[in-house]
Amino acid sequence: MRSKERNATCSGLYSFTPVLAADEAGTYAEFLQGVAEIGIAKRKRIVYEPVRSGELRHPGFWNSIQVDGRLLIGRVDEAILEQFEPEGVPVVVLGYHQCRRPVWNVHLDLAAAGRMAVHHLWELGHRRMALLCQAGSYDYQTEFRHGFEDALQGKGLRPGDYEIITPETDDVDPLAESLRRPSRPTAVVAVEGGRVSRLREQAREFGLRVPEDLSLALFGRPGLSDPNLTHVDPAPEEIGRRGMDLLVRLAEGAAEPPSRVLIRPSLREGNTCRRLEHCP
Repeated sequence: MRSKERNATCSGLYSFTPVLAADEAGTYAEFLQGVAEIGIAKRKRIVYEPVRSGELRHPGFWNSIQVDGRLLIGRVDEAILEQFEPEGVPVVVLGYHQCRRPVWNVHLDLAAAGRMAVHHLWELGHRRMALLCQAGSYDYQTEFRHGFEDALQGKGLRPGDYEIITPETDDVDPLAESLRRPSRPTAVVAVEGGRVSRLREQAREFGLRVPEDLSLALFGRPGLSDPNLTHVDPAPEEIGRRGMDLLVRLAEGAAEPPSRVLIRPSLREGNTCRRLEHCP
């Protein structure tokens, strides 16, 4: 927390600090947009200060920039928190983090996003669904998957009644194997936009049309090449707004214990999912 001396001389300046890998070029622009909206509304200034996760600096470096609080996003862990601790200002973490200590955190309700995708497709009559995701342990994909599976099992389906499709290994392409079966899924939910392009390509190879033969939904924001894709929106702007609002309250003296604020996602209907006349 900030010291009394610094609290008495608030600068009105807040830092948006993406923590990036050495070869990462992300800007988190959509989150920053939400942060800036609250900054304008509350007449606060925002400074953009990206750092590299492997480039820890001497704590005195940051004291040259007098900020009232810091928003961290990206590869945030204990080492990153320790780097900024000497500033003595509140820190709010946006999205996933690997911190052991309790932190103020604003994050998407990823399990709710998985459930939302299932409920939408279920209402359209789909009973054979698949999730296309990565095989590794990635926080946002793992939590989404748990919500996806919980929703299907809550509707009476067992693990064998749906598919979790992970990238091909050992020259085996599980997506192709799934699409060529007579009992193939009638709907696929993809995590990450890059997988949507691959899914569309393989659907065409098997003579499947979207959405006539295969419904397709995305968790994430569709790209410019596929703007009408039905998707569960991850609400980055709202996460930025809520994080900035919380940070300003903390910097101005609010006594709130570290906690996690979950943001509810929203479903945006496009033209890639169709209603089934009967459930196969």
